[in-house]
Amino acid sequence: MVRPSKWGGTVTYDPSSNTLILNDATIVNTTGTINDAAVSFDNDLKIHLEGSNTINSVCSGIRSDDGGTLIIDGRENSTLTIDSVCYGIRMGGFSSTGVADMTINGASIDITTVGKDNRTGVGIQAEGNLKVIGSEITVDAQHEGLIGNAGVSISTSSVSVVSTEYEAILSNYGVSISEGSDIYIESEWMGITAGDDLSSKVGPITISDSCVTANTYEASIYTMIGDISISGSEVSASSESSNCIFSQSELVVSQSEIDAIGHWPALRGATGLSVVGSDVLARSTNDVAIYSQATVSIIDSNVDAISDVRSAIMGVESLKFEGDSKVSAQGAEGTNAVVGGSISIVPQGVDVDIWVGADEQSAEKMEGAPFSEQFTTDSIDASYFLYEVHDPYSDLPPIIWDDDDEYVPPIVPVQEEDSGDNDTVTIVACAAAAVVAALMAAFLILDRRH
Repeated sequence: MVRPSKWGGTVTYDPSSNTLILNDATIVNTTGTINDAAVSFDNDLKIHLEGSNTINSVCSGIRSDDGGTLIIDGRENSTLTIDSVCYGIRMGGFSSTGVADMTINGASIDITTVGKDNRTGVGIQAEGNLKVIGSEITVDAQHEGLIGNAGVSISTSSVSVVSTEYEAILSNYGVSISEGSDIYIESEWMGITAGDDLSSKVGPITISDSCVTANTYEASIYTMIGDISISGSEVSASSESSNCIFSQSELVVSQSEIDAIGHWPALRGATGLSVVGSDVLARSTNDVAIYSQATVSIIDSNVDAISDVRSAIMGVESLKFEGDSKVSAQGAEGTNAVVGGSISIVPQGVDVDIWVGADEQSAEKMEGAPFSEQFTTDSIDASYFLYEVHDPYSDLPPIIWDDDDEYVPPIVPVQEEDSGDNDTVTIVACAAAAVVAALMAAFLILDRRH
């Protein structure tokens, strides 16, 4: 059945496939209550988009409260724009039917919900599972942006959410972002939230091979119950008044780039926090930058941690710095930059230097450096701490240039008085050092003159 839309385009329903086809359609709904919508249906429905489509509604845009499955897809370059008061798109009825799922596959959807009085203004909600695949979603919502009560999965998609109140992306269970997805969030409350501690629902957050930007007032990425795992991804996040990336369970960052700033810790994992093969910049304006009540492990990673008022890195049970890492930690004046029940230095096949001091400019190598064997200490009393792989060239004489831009060879100390058989050893050793320095200088001269 093909029916011209009153306001333009066509609306077609194909009963054989249970598909509603919107083709350059404009649908306007000017009356109704909080439970009404411009497009209402029962149970299952597929909506197929062709061309540019628009829904304007004083209640919701598309809505069902009877359970089932909603699938929205679109022809290439097709779009759907929804401007509504309550829900943009809602799939309800989970409590009575056990199924209220929504899949958006290959669609471009732009939703604005303004809310009114006690009417919620939510972009997209599935009381079951919400899946977004190969789509472009833009939501500007008064309340939540995207909700999948039983789970949210976003893959190969671009999602932008601006939320005035409450969470941008919310699930009582897990949130998965994967396969090159690009997520942008601005929220005056929280960013991505998963799990439910009141009903003991476990909700992990997994971000893999994707980019996430989240600027929020409260926590940017937060699990009540469940781990946060970030792998092969770029995450930039800021929280104005709370933790930035916070797991009430474990936080694991691997092969990723993280730039996080929080009022409370920038990175926080209650039962453990590990950074492996990653680049991390973490800063807290009012607390520890990287924090766990258990163990913090940094392995083969570049980490800069800065706290304006406290220690920079803290593992209440223990801290571990391992392998080919460069870890710089700057705490506030009078604090220890790194704090742990125990602090382990694990060179793991490399020699490492430890620098300590009030700040980077005044730092000096810790006695005994470079270290090639693992050791553990109870404390490191310095506001600045640097763990880095030892540079063997740092032990050679400095390269000096005169006013004519000519290389000045090092002075080789030779004992003037006879001191027995050790004379030869001393001269040979010093001469060898001079030869190495001269060879290095030759390469530098060639490079400098090219």
